[in-house]
Amino acid sequence: MDFWAVVKGTSPSDRLYSQQDGETVDNSKKIKKGEVLVKENDPIESIYLIKTGRLGLFIERNNKKIELGQLGPGQIVGEKAVFAASKMNTTIIALNDSTYLEMPAKLIKDHFEKSDAMTKVISKGLVDALTDTRKNLQSMKMETDSLPCGQKMIPKAFNTLSMTANIIGKKMEDHLLVSWGTIRLYSNRLFLEPHSRVQGIIEILTKLKYAEMVYKKNEEGEEELTDIKLFDPKIIEEFCDFYQYQYYKGGRSEVIFVDKLAMKCTDMIVELSEGAEIDHKGATNLEYDKFYQEAKTKYNFEFKSNHFEVLEKKGLFATRRTRNEKVYLSFDRQEFKKTATYWKIIFEIDKWNERGFVNMAEKEESLVAAPTGAPGCTACGGALSAEHKFCPGCGNKVAA
Repeated sequence: MDFWAVVKGTSPSDRLYSQQDGETVDNSKKIKKGEVLVKENDPIESIYLIKTGRLGLFIERNNKKIELGQLGPGQIVGEKAVFAASKMNTTIIALNDSTYLEMPAKLIKDHFEKSDAMTKVISKGLVDALTDTRKNLQSMKMETDSLPCGQKMIPKAFNTLSMTANIIGKKMEDHLLVSWGTIRLYSNRLFLEPHSRVQGIIEILTKLKYAEMVYKKNEEGEEELTDIKLFDPKIIEEFCDFYQYQYYKGGRSEVIFVDKLAMKCTDMIVELSEGAEIDHKGATNLEYDKFYQEAKTKYNFEFKSNHFEVLEKKGLFATRRTRNEKVYLSFDRQEFKKTATYWKIIFEIDKWNERGFVNMAEKEESLVAAPTGAPGCTACGGALSAEHKFCPGCGNKVAA
């Protein structure tokens, strides 16, 4: 592993380890999850050796990130610089917290030039083969779905996780415990589904607190994913059934396309109707004036008729009815609650497809859109500044 230390002419800081005052010093650098190591088309000035963690190789086409592969401990980035001055043909992004060693490409190239002819021929052949493989993989991914989890893939990925969990999951007191190694095996061999996509689904469920990823240290002392805790396996199965039905039923199903304003309205209605009375038909009846004031006070949001129209376009209906001289909002709270849950999952998948990875460090968006003391849009509650004539979130005209 101490390959870099044997490169003559390099400084101690360019090696994996060096000696200072009799102690071994680790010279590797750190990169956090989501950070970019190098960008596509950047000139290759350094060669990087991955020490711990995983990094993804991405290309960006039509404003979408496409993952071509992953790099792990002992693998190298920027190897083409050894043979010719070149540019990076992929963007390298850390998929989790990682460490690496950075070596000046010129020093490695100078050392390589002193190698014997057989070493040069074999090394160049290996690098050329790797380059061709990545090009073929890029072409294949461009021809198929360029997204990490496109619409066609969503039902299959969730169904893979749901069925695997039901087959091999161990029922615990408050969760279903599933081995990550078995999920990987079942995904690849039984369902022909890449485990990287299933892992992305698990990361989203973990972010939304429906799951937990359990890490343990391996023999090398590195954190390694070993098990998955599923706190609500039923929600995975229900979401899969919901999405599959809506996607394949024909025509454009508006309910599987997330509208942030509709999602926000649904969240507020569910939140503020907790404990409200339910009639003999199973409909929740919420006193409208009380609901209106609570939404305005708690969320700085003023409900209007157009907000209910937005929900109706998505298939969610809330009617206003008069009873005992009071107006009540009547709706199916369970349907609203399930739809709100499904939209949060789809919303995270949309962000995953946009970025190319699931940002686990990102906090869930709050219902309170406008900061304390900041002017807010009366339609959606979004933050405004003095120069705004229309709300940047919903387009509502701002009063003077």
